[in-house]
Amino acid sequence: ELSSNIANSYQFNQFENFANPDIHERTTAQEIWAQTNNDLDGLVTGVGTGGTISGLGKFFSEHSPKTEMVLADPKGSIVKDAVENKPLKKADYSWLVEGIGEDFIPDTLELKYIKKAYEVTNEEAFSMIRELALKEGILGGSSSGTLISAAIKYCKDQDKEKNVVTFVCDNGEKYLNTAYNEEWLKEKNLI
Repeated sequence: ELSSNIANSYQFNQFENFANPDIHERTTAQEIWAQTNNDLDGLVTGVGTGGTISGLGKFFSEHSPKTEMVLADPKGSIVKDAVENKPLKKADYSWLVEGIGEDFIPDTLELKYIKKAYEVTNEEAFSMIRELALKEGILGGSSSGTLISAAIKYCKDQDKEKNVVTFVCDNGEKYLNTAYNEEWLKEKNLI
């Protein structure tokens, strides 16, 4: 409503705007491709708008068909079921992870590119970011914990070494009062 009433304004609507996956195809994918020396077996990401996984999926389907797009989905979200062609249940909204996981399938999401999907619990995601901070000195947020947990599950399912990429896609500084706060974690039954 605001964008239609204010001159020179624009509603980006990244859930329906196909510039979203397009920019990931044209930039993010090419950066990953170059940094992996054109040798990538798996790429693990989540779905918020669907733009990242769809843009990357399109690029790698054309440039490296062996590269598997892998979904990291918070438990309670419906995206994993959609990838696996299961009937879509109603989202249970139990996930505490921010930024990924959905109760609908965004228009910008191209499910055809996703080859595997892993469900990640709140406990796994929040435990992973604390481990990441303690062992690697990287302060990531809850969606990063989800992606890394799914990437580890994917790697454990392989029978040979593979070159796999995932993201630390959010800054843990935003989560100091939650994900890195023992009282909050206890309150949410995460520790």
